[in-house]
Amino acid sequence: MVARMKPERGHDVLLRAFALVQRELPQAWLVLVGRGEGEQRLRGLAGELGIAQVVFAGYLRGPGLVQAYRALDVAVWLREGNDGACRGVLEAMACGVPVIAGDDGAPPELVAGSGRVVSPADPSAIAAALLELLGDIGRARCLGRAARERALEFTPRRAADETLAFWRRLRDLPPAGL
Repeated sequence: MVARMKPERGHDVLLRAFALVQRELPQAWLVLVGRGEGEQRLRGLAGELGIAQVVFAGYLRGPGLVQAYRALDVAVWLREGNDGACRGVLEAMACGVPVIAGDDGAPPELVAGSGRVVSPADPSAIAAALLELLGDIGRARCLGRAARERALEFTPRRAADETLAFWRRLRDLPPAGL
C-alpha cells in the first residue's frame, strides 16, 4: 500500500486482512510505502497481530517509488487521500500492478476489469481478494497488463487531448440563436 499513514487511509484494516492472508500464504510479504502520524501505531498493530513479514518502506518518490511498485504482485488502495485524484491507484496500474481498491469514490471505475473492488472496512473481503490474486500469479499478471492498458486512458496527455478536442468541437458549432 502506498499512502500517507493516517487512520482514515485504512492501513489498520489492511494489516488485519494481511494477518488472515498469512494463515494461508505464510511466505507473503506486506509492503507499506509512506510515512505519517500513524506509523508507530501501525508498527505496534503489526506486532500485536504477529505479522513479522511487513516492510515499512518510508516515503519514496521517483525511481524508488517505481521500483517499489514493480516489486509488488498486487497493490491495495482502500481510501482516497486529500487530492481525490487516486494517484496511487493510477501509479500502480501504470506500473502493471493489479489493484485491490476500496469501493468508495473513483477507484472502482479506475480498476474496472483490471483489479478487484472490496469494502474498505472488511478485512475478510480484502484478504479474500489478496488470496485470489496471490494464489494465481498468472491471473494477477494478466490483470496487471490490463491495468497498465487501462491506466493509459487516464494520462494527462490524453486528458489534455480530449479537452482540446471538446473545445474545438464547441468552436466549430454555429452560434446559438439569441
